[in-house]
Amino acid sequence: MALLQEELKTPPPRVPWPLPPPSPRDTLEVGVEEWRASTLRIIDERMALFDTPEKQPRPVASPALSDFPHGNPHHALGLNELLEMILLYATPKSQFAAWNVSKGWGDMVAHILQNLFRVPYPCGPVGYGDAIPPNLNWLQPSDTELAHFQETLAILTGPSPQWKIPDSFLAARLSHAEKLPQSTSDAFRMFSEVNFSFGIWDGPILRADGPCWMDLSQFQVNPYFVDLLGDSLQLSQGSWAITIKPHLEHHLSNHALINGRNNVHDMFLTSPPCKVLGIYALSMGNTLLQLVSRIRRVDGIRIEDLLPQIRQHISTAIEHWRDSSQPMRQRIAEGRWTRFSSSHNKGQAWSRPGLPKLLVFLESAEQSGPTFAQCVYFSCQERPRVWVDEWNQPV
Repeated sequence: MALLQEELKTPPPRVPWPLPPPSPRDTLEVGVEEWRASTLRIIDERMALFDTPEKQPRPVASPALSDFPHGNPHHALGLNELLEMILLYATPKSQFAAWNVSKGWGDMVAHILQNLFRVPYPCGPVGYGDAIPPNLNWLQPSDTELAHFQETLAILTGPSPQWKIPDSFLAARLSHAEKLPQSTSDAFRMFSEVNFSFGIWDGPILRADGPCWMDLSQFQVNPYFVDLLGDSLQLSQGSWAITIKPHLEHHLSNHALINGRNNVHDMFLTSPPCKVLGIYALSMGNTLLQLVSRIRRVDGIRIEDLLPQIRQHISTAIEHWRDSSQPMRQRIAEGRWTRFSSSHNKGQAWSRPGLPKLLVFLESAEQSGPTFAQCVYFSCQERPRVWVDEWNQPV
């Protein structure tokens, strides 16, 4: 029959189903190899930023002060009471800019700074696990926030739990709020004990004696410290992340002491003041967090206590980041192309952050194990998704 159809030049029958669509290029070997080359180039360029010492720029000199360097100011600004009121509510950046307008303005800014963050507020210095004084009413979440916390907890502990924890869910500002019902607190404790059994934490997660100071989400950060670090400081999830950018060390060494910024060093770092802070680097071991320094000050930690420690351990953070990023690069460079044929696996390949980091946690002097915030630090973050963005963002 086939020979007869061939002699009659009859077209062969068509397959009764359509051919499968062609595979996307990024799932084929050629596409994976293009992704691999681009990824390795991104990693190498980023790591090269920390390979050689920065060129030391010329020291930045403070501008000379004069009474009216930019012409005569408005006569209303010559009234000390009005000027003080304006500068008192100005941002730190604006106050430091006003410092150089004239000697009179500089003296006014110095007068304002010497009266800020020198008295413990709203209570005396505290440490991890200390009880929050009754009716303190400090940084309390709104009713809407508490309702959302309870709804999230119900979803996470329900018959069909979803393992996607919002960034703010584990922050003590919510779980140790004064208005949180005891039943919700007990449910949160049971959820934590079941899902975070990988770490035995110190601290009264039970809240048997009432709310306690548990993490840095319960503290207000001194805005002058935030101004010193700029966008290198991220406040989230009960801890602080200090991202080490290539010029951070130079910035802290050469710019933090000009324009009156030395007037802020003896200010309290937080409200209320904290007694103990631990500084950690991200490591490649099983512990993930490597202690590099612990600051203790029973009368409350000041900016001048933490800032030198950050500057001292920038090189430590870079070293840990480099050591943990090299194995990631090697896995990407040597892995079979089929390992990275899906978008999910490409995302999972970014197993380390795109920049060195120092992490700061609230601790106590008598602490023998990790705090709750340290145990759950990686649980809320979609690490590969966050880190791939960090690698691909310009520095």
